[in-house]
Amino acid sequence: MAKGKRLKRMLAVSMMLTMAAALFTGCSSSNSSKESGGSSKEDTITLSVWTQRSGEGAAALEKVSRQFEAENPGIKIDFNAPGKEYENILKIKMSSDEMPDIWSTHGWAIGKYSDQLADLSNEEWVPRLIPSLKEQVTDADGRVLSMTIDSDTSAIAYNVDLFEKYNLQVPKTVDELLALCEKVKTESGGKVVPIHIGGGDGWPIGQAVDFFSSTLLTTDSNNNYGEELKNGTFDWNHYKPLGELFQTMKAKGYVNVDILTAKNDDTAKAIANNEALIAITGFGIKDSAVKYNPNVKIGFFPIPTFSDKDEPVLVGGETDAWGISKNTKHMEAAKKYIAYFAKPEINKQLCEEANIRSAFTDVNVDLGEMTPYYEASKNARIVPYFDRAFLPSGMWDAISKYGQMLFTGSYSVDQFAKDMNDSYTRLLDK
Repeated sequence: MAKGKRLKRMLAVSMMLTMAAALFTGCSSSNSSKESGGSSKEDTITLSVWTQRSGEGAAALEKVSRQFEAENPGIKIDFNAPGKEYENILKIKMSSDEMPDIWSTHGWAIGKYSDQLADLSNEEWVPRLIPSLKEQVTDADGRVLSMTIDSDTSAIAYNVDLFEKYNLQVPKTVDELLALCEKVKTESGGKVVPIHIGGGDGWPIGQAVDFFSSTLLTTDSNNNYGEELKNGTFDWNHYKPLGELFQTMKAKGYVNVDILTAKNDDTAKAIANNEALIAITGFGIKDSAVKYNPNVKIGFFPIPTFSDKDEPVLVGGETDAWGISKNTKHMEAAKKYIAYFAKPEINKQLCEEANIRSAFTDVNVDLGEMTPYYEASKNARIVPYFDRAFLPSGMWDAISKYGQMLFTGSYSVDQFAKDMNDSYTRLLDK
């Protein structure tokens, strides 16, 4: 009987030792795997990443994301590019407090997402950012809320050959711009449209309104209404000169007669075929124009001012920028991911594929035939997109809608100012 009890005790001790050895081996194996950089399904971190880009732009970002995965086997990227539904999806996610780990802030790091974003001020890439871009993603408390990948510098595009043919000079003020339009209209016998806008798409007119809103209201130190626009005290009667400018363009035949039905692709075609001189929508028009005429030369100049005491400006922001959710469970992995896009060789690759300037001072991008125009404008101030910096979220639709109505011939400048004021007040109160 005693012998049987001893046997049971021996078996129990043996089992305990076996289990302890197995547990020790498992822990040792797990630690060894982590230290060596290996990963198992249990170790792998998955980051949800969302971008507003689509097509080639999204494909380029996803390509870099897969490169990152290959170099960091313990991190997987759940990459999402829903296209035109991006804004709606993020609104739903924000209202339910289920934001992705990382998402594209596309110019709204401060105005829309600041309460959701982590502070990135201490990241190593911050001092390398172009100062004007860093300013746009830094809030009043000094928190850097987004990492810009590129510098979406935009201005007024033009057909270089036509500019040379009519011996034109870059206009610095809106009065000089109107004089240039008159010269081209007269000397071409009406065959060349001075300014072509694809207003049927809506946004091209909105873009034109946005561009000139900056030089009317925020860039002239003697007439700067930036603070009033931000705090809700702006008097929209000050906006009337912009409405008058566009109605003058229509009345004098400086814009295409089909402005309300033409598409942006029609603008590209007219520029390519030497039928139009200027596209206010920015020099992104080049990519479409070369499809109609591979030999077309496109240049750009800064946005003219309303005052001869002011200086023309470029409008800028980011096309691609990553922000990190302050609630992510994988903060270090998320920071590692966005920092990968700041690596000079990766950043240069992305920017050259998109033919756009880098957001970093130490990354030199070969912009080909656009380089001389960047050089000519290198001293111009870069200001943020007007609606992003000074208007409440949702005002873009109002800018585009009421901008279109200015060209109908039956819409007054007074009504334009009133409608803009009403939309502004309504959205500001939300």
